[in-house]
Amino acid sequence: MKTLKIFVAVLMLSICGSVQAQITKEQLKEREKLKGLSQKEAMERLLNWVQTAFVYEYDDKVWGDDRAFFPEETLYYPYCDCEDRSILLSRLVRDLLGLKAIPAGL
Repeated sequence: MKTLKIFVAVLMLSICGSVQAQITKEQLKEREKLKGLSQKEAMERLLNWVQTAFVYEYDDKVWGDDRAFFPEETLYYPYCDCEDRSILLSRLVRDLLGLKAIPAGL
């Protein structure tokens, strides 16, 4: 299991550059969509997307134990759980809305 985790970490390091570039392009598009919305409306839109855009699965079932994703990993892997979504939402709120966001309980 430790070897698999190391392999995944190395794999993520190798693809993070392209994923990060993709996120930046997507952020620009999303930022445009959020213009003109109130802060509350923009937050509701981001929250709805994070809650509905991904397939939920327990970490224990997918990975064999609990693990939290970086925001880029949530976009990359086919499944995520609550803490993964909260981390992604915090990143989107920070990057797209310019607000301070800290996931509670992590």
